[in-house]
Amino acid sequence: SPAAQPATGTLQGIVVKAGTLEALSQATVEIRGDDPRSAPIATTTTEADGRFLFRNLRPGRYGVVVTRPGYVRRAMTATIVAGQEAPGVQVALTATGAIYGRIFGADGAGIGNVEVAALTSRFQNGRRTFSAVQTARSNDRGEYRLFWLPPGRYYIRATHRDAQSEMIGMPARSVGGFQVMGGSTATGTY
Repeated sequence: SPAAQPATGTLQGIVVKAGTLEALSQATVEIRGDDPRSAPIATTTTEADGRFLFRNLRPGRYGVVVTRPGYVRRAMTATIVAGQEAPGVQVALTATGAIYGRIFGADGAGIGNVEVAALTSRFQNGRRTFSAVQTARSNDRGEYRLFWLPPGRYYIRATHRDAQSEMIGMPARSVGGFQVMGGSTATGTY
């Protein structure tokens, strides 16, 4: 007698731009085991209408990871029940932002090959610490651009290879600082 096939379920949904109902095509949707570090079990790309569908999933709890260039990665969980179609899931992705500017000297000429970093701060053991989220180098005109940054508050650090010290921008509420909101761009100079 043929072996009985285990009952399976499906997971379907739509990926939209956060704060709107605008469907996002070409988003990558991965199904992973319950451990977020596990390799993807199945992967698909959203259609023009932002929809995705996974069939024949074994019953259990899964991690769902959605990514798209220009948007913040989103992770969530879903439970698949045998013989049932999971209700449609709506995944809202937040647009990222960019910080760009120009590094220049006292004479106004751009300074190239300066490492520029977007930093976040937090307090650890009563002391403020900084972590680099992204780095870039200024071009021959002194211009730099840090992009696909998640919304948040950033400090900017510019370090020239010949410099003795680093320059750190002030928080967003002060002169010289930057705050990135979803889908926005911040500019500044030193």
